[in-house]
Amino acid sequence: MSGRAPRKERGRRFFFSCCLAAVLVAFLPRSAAAVPIHDYHQITTLLRNISGASSASEVRRLLSEAAKQEHYLPADYPLHEGEKGIGVIWWDGGIPRCRVWLKNVDAGKLFRDILPSRYFAEGVTASGKIDIDAEILSGDAPQLRGTLRLRDLTVQWTRGKIALKGVEGTVPFRRFIGLARRNRPALQPRSVHVDHLVWAGRDLADSFEARAAYENRILRFEGMSFVAMSGSVIGSMVLDHRSAEWKTAVLLRLRGIDLSRLEELLPGLPILARFTDAHMDGKIGIAFLAPDRLQVTGRLESTDPGMIEISPRLKRLLEKRVASRSIPFSKLKISLEQRRSGPLQARIDLYHKTAQTIGELLSGERFAPGVTTIRFPLIPLIRELSR
Repeated sequence: MSGRAPRKERGRRFFFSCCLAAVLVAFLPRSAAAVPIHDYHQITTLLRNISGASSASEVRRLLSEAAKQEHYLPADYPLHEGEKGIGVIWWDGGIPRCRVWLKNVDAGKLFRDILPSRYFAEGVTASGKIDIDAEILSGDAPQLRGTLRLRDLTVQWTRGKIALKGVEGTVPFRRFIGLARRNRPALQPRSVHVDHLVWAGRDLADSFEARAAYENRILRFEGMSFVAMSGSVIGSMVLDHRSAEWKTAVLLRLRGIDLSRLEELLPGLPILARFTDAHMDGKIGIAFLAPDRLQVTGRLESTDPGMIEISPRLKRLLEKRVASRSIPFSKLKISLEQRRSGPLQARIDLYHKTAQTIGELLSGERFAPGVTTIRFPLIPLIRELSR
């Protein structure tokens, strides 16, 4: 007797298999078909919520909730004066994923819609246009990643009086969520063009290249190379908004800087002194950590002789040390020093020749240069000079 079941039994099994498959499909998540999103508000809300998520389960929940909403708009729905946006959510092995595109969006509006408002409490403003291509992953390494296409972007930090104007290029971005960020290589920056670097309302540099990346709420500009104050400057900038307040840090390597043009970096410097006929090399680091916290580090040294002409106010303070407002020097050193319990101070060492008698000259006595040292609290001075 054959082991094969009768035809009626085989038909009954096939019927029950079809019923079971139908039941499973009915209760599966909306997996095979992708869910489109054409609502700008929904896209930006999703990006804001994902960027603030803290775990993979929270990312999956946010994507699943977004996929259940039924108020999607037509694909050709205009957002704001030609702006377009579209998103799609699908399931990959039961894990939700999402990709969104926003095109020709106003930068200021986009930042306000995506970033929490507290990040702009210190007067961060933006203008220009941005395209976004973003992907949301919710698996073992949940993350938000993609690129920002910048077109004539201007970003200004009023507290630090720093602005980048006319930024063009593509900036990669990424934010790991939860424990996914551990032991991950840094995001590789891409080249962008900057028309103007503005400091204290003045153009410090024009038309230069930089490399930029935005990762885990830290925006980095590296390899900035430009001509300023008749010398060459190589710099980097970091903008950190992981906390409720923006933190800005700038590091500049200076070479061949004309001291007579130092007021371009400190606009109020003539109140204190003027320098002439000298060039300097060195490093300067400036960090704005809070409205009342400013840190400055650095060391500058002249490469040729020159002269400093101090103001009448400074002359009165230094009356016992200097005889004239005009002080020639063979070398000038400017350094910043932090005493244990005191404020950050600037130290200026002026190396100058001392007079020699005829007897000393005839005896061949070696020349011993004189040194004039000036110290003053740095932070109040910078606040006054940068006004």
